[in-house]
Amino acid sequence: MLKEAYLTLESRKAQALEMLREVEPAVRAADVRLAPDRSALLVLDMQAHFLASWSHAFVPSAPAIVPAIQRLIGAFAA
Repeated sequence: MLKEAYLTLESRKAQALEMLREVEPAVRAADVRLAPDRSALLVLDMQAHFLASWSHAFVPSAPAIVPAIQRLIGAFAA
């Protein structure tokens, strides 16, 4: 089975902005606010076998999001 990347390093910013535009009405309606002192960051399923191109479980889009996840972890920790 051929696996294709639905997200690439080149397309990730535009796709992220589109996703944010799509959820914005729901976020506004729910009046969602971040409370840093009561928040947790969960990074799920970023296991090596999803990132390794030789793995049967490889997700072609996964490598494109790793740098952003690393920045988010650093920002959240700060």
